[in-house]
Order: sequence, then C-alpha cells, then structure tokens
Amino acid sequence: MGPRNRASRWCAGVLLLALALAQTGAVVAQSEPTPEYEVKAAYLLNFTRYVEWPQDAFEDDRSALEVCILGPDRFGEVIDRTMASRTSHGRPLRVSRIDQPDQALGCHVLFVGQKVDQRPEFLSGLRGQPILTVGESGRFLRNGGGVELIIVDETVQFGVNLDATDQAGLTVSSRMLHLARRVVGAAVANGGN
Repeated sequence: MGPRNRASRWCAGVLLLALALAQTGAVVAQSEPTPEYEVKAAYLLNFTRYVEWPQDAFEDDRSALEVCILGPDRFGEVIDRTMASRTSHGRPLRVSRIDQPDQALGCHVLFVGQKVDQRPEFLSGLRGQPILTVGESGRFLRNGGGVELIIVDETVQFGVNLDATDQAGLTVSSRMLHLARRVVGAAVANGGN
C-alpha cells in the first residue's frame, strides 16, 4: 500500500471516529500534525464518560476527575484542548503530566506512554487503586493494564482488561465493552460482560 493510500485510510479512520465521538460531545481538532494523538485524546475523554469510579476516589462532590500523562507527552496541547471546559459525571476534567508512577496516586485516568509501558512492573504498585490505566503497547492488557490503545489497519482501537478494572474498583459500561476490539478477564470467561 502506497503512502498516499495509507494517508487516505488514516484520514478516513479519523473522520469515522470523529463522527462516532461527536455523538458523545468529543471534539477532534483537524489542524494538528499528529492525528493519532488527537484520536487518542478523544478516546481518553470518552473513557471518562463510560467508566464509573467509586465515590471515595474523590475528595468531595466537586473534585476534578484527573487525567494524568506518565512519561513523554506526545499529546502536546491537543489533550489540554480536548479536556478543556469538559465534564464527566458532573466533574470538571483536569490534565496533569507526571514523571514517576508513584505520582499517579490521585489520578483517575493514567495514560502510560510507550517508553514506560514497556516496563510493566510499575502496574503492580497501582493495583487496587481507583485508577483507569491506559497504555499503547500491544502487551498492556497482558501486563495488567486496564485499557490498551492499539493501531489496527491504521486506525486507533482499544481493548479492555476487566480483571484490572475490577481490581481498581471501576465499572466499565457495557456500551464501552461493546465498542472494544477485545475484552479480556475473568468476567468474560465466566459469561459476564
């Protein structure tokens, strides 16, 4: 497949996702040079809307839902623009960048960049915390992450590890599970979601 055809398929995939996400209020900017991370930012926004956290994951009813980026930030401003002035479950969204996994306590969504994603041992330190971990390697679910963003046929797709989200005390909506390319975990094996 030539570069022009690949670019056309990529743009078509971004457009289809943007149309699908428009129903839930996500806006994907079209002028950014990194469409992959525009799409991933839109996914993160929508994950906040299709996952429920336990009430004690927040200080009070007005606390922000914290979306944290761990490791090199390939989103740039697009993640900030995507989350700006948005709410999820009645809470404002706030984006933070962190350097170390131990800074993740207090995050509700933790996006793990590829360089950190390749060192899965940090996930064991977050087990049991109400944090939706999102990674982008093809091994993130297998290593105990909650959601994995992967590129398939030049489009961004996702998988969900129900064991990881259950251990975190999170509830993933059936609608999100239906849209996932792959769902793994004991609940799937036992005939659940």
